[in-house]
Amino acid sequence: MALGIVSLRAATVSMPPITGELSGDFTALQVPGKPTVAWKARAKLEGGAWRFELVATAPGLAVRAEATPSSNGAPGRWRIVEGTMDLAAWRPLLLTHALAPALPPDLEVEGTAVVGGAGEWRGRDVTGVLTFSLAKGRARSAAQDWRADDIVVDGEIILGPDGLALHSVELSIGTIQAATITAHRLAVAAVGGEHGQLDVRRAGIDALGGHIELTPFVVDPAAPEVQTTAELGGVALGDLATLLPEALSAASGQMEGRISVRWSARMGFDVDAGALKVADNAPADLRLTASPGFLTGKMPLRIQFLPPWLGPLARWVAIDNPAYDMLHRIEMGETLLII
Repeated sequence: MALGIVSLRAATVSMPPITGELSGDFTALQVPGKPTVAWKARAKLEGGAWRFELVATAPGLAVRAEATPSSNGAPGRWRIVEGTMDLAAWRPLLLTHALAPALPPDLEVEGTAVVGGAGEWRGRDVTGVLTFSLAKGRARSAAQDWRADDIVVDGEIILGPDGLALHSVELSIGTIQAATITAHRLAVAAVGGEHGQLDVRRAGIDALGGHIELTPFVVDPAAPEVQTTAELGGVALGDLATLLPEALSAASGQMEGRISVRWSARMGFDVDAGALKVADNAPADLRLTASPGFLTGKMPLRIQFLPPWLGPLARWVAIDNPAYDMLHRIEMGETLLII
């Protein structure tokens, strides 16, 4: 008796990739000029796995991001493949951001900001790291009379369950021109602190012919205000004299020491208590701006040895004050004051 054996095989079915696409325009209504962003969202199912892509473009803006959803208990993944913004084209957005109260209304900026990042997502929880950078940027304000060139920024932002938090940032500026002061090689390094504040660990700059280093301080980016101590080394008195024309007409030598400094975007700089001294290896001399009475205002031209009630006798015995003439020449800028 023969038995017939029947073998059944399931047919292998290969599904073609499934794709879908949505697109539209987005206008930031609260931003002056109402920049319009064209966006396009794509979804693709291939090999049983979904992949999503979002592309956004506008004049001076290009963003492309990718994401894959969670699967088999593993979290989904996301990354920013491309992210660039022309700061000059998007200046209105900067001025309506949280920093607006601290920025001058005539702020001009140039440069291209680059953003990247990657992380995970599960449901509504998104985590990861965002990076941002700027090279060869420029900024200026005619109203506040300053400009900054060759700006370089590198930083990281942590994206967690509670939102965005700055992790670290490094800033360098090649040249800063503020009124009559020119400074070079500003370098700042900071990390994120509590409540969105910045914990500035290092800040230094070459200015006034020497180097100025600031002690660590904390600043709130939403309302920038700095209170710190400046440590000065090798500061040229000649450069310092240009800042005090009402007091000094000329000077030479170098100063060093520490002074308290306050700064805000609206009020500018304010220098408080401190102690400066002439550098040991560079004797200094000063020529004062002519100020009659600055040194001699309360100094008698003649010195009386006898009491005033003796009348003419007291005046006849008085002698010329040997210091008066010298101090008068110094206060009139005719003689150098050597320190």
